[in-house]
Amino acid sequence: MEIIIQKDTSEPLSRRLFAQFSTEVLSLEDVILALSWIIDDEAEGYHRLPFLSAESEGLERLDVYTSIRKRRAERAYVVSNGRNTIYILDYVVKARRVYHDPVLCIVGPEAERIAERTLRNLKRILLPKICDMRINDHALTDFARLIGAKKTDILKEVSEVLEEAEVALKMRLLEGPEEDADGGETPVRGEGRLSRELLEDLKRRRPLLMEQIDIHEILSYGIVILFLVLMLFAALSKLL
Repeated sequence: MEIIIQKDTSEPLSRRLFAQFSTEVLSLEDVILALSWIIDDEAEGYHRLPFLSAESEGLERLDVYTSIRKRRAERAYVVSNGRNTIYILDYVVKARRVYHDPVLCIVGPEAERIAERTLRNLKRILLPKICDMRINDHALTDFARLIGAKKTDILKEVSEVLEEAEVALKMRLLEGPEEDADGGETPVRGEGRLSRELLEDLKRRRPLLMEQIDIHEILSYGIVILFLVLMLFAALSKLL
């Protein structure tokens, strides 16, 4: 994944790479959730720019800042409030396997602040994906019977322990929780108007289009198949 920022809209040379890291887990949905803190804030006034797609001429300029091993997929979103413009793009990486790699480009005077907060949110989103702790209901039932306790009481104790473990993990691996105006931790939910609109659009576009078929590969396979068929006919003619 790459996060590109450009503070001065009139100076293309001010564009720079803010963060770059390899990921096979983070998706475009995660990026939208990480941005929800600002794009869903009505006071910020962000809205989605219409009539823009992954093939739009304006978005092609971003290709020179990303790896040549990538080609942009069908999904691209642009949101703006007049001061800052955020490009949310989905690239396809061809490595040992094909996977999607999001690219985020923020243009505007607050680009660095938005990038910093979004990067912290991505860490918070990625952390729970490291280990998925699930309660085995059948084992819980058997354990409750074995010790002669109520299932609900044990479930409450286990839930509290898992909650404490999650908090401890955040304290050790993250810089610290984000706080809102009331002093509480700000959740990364994506329940606002704009992020919900983008997430619903992503769901409508699934399944993703398959990769473009390479005509050269088809011809190669066709020649091999034709050769095998001719060999088979030659062998059969000898038998007959």
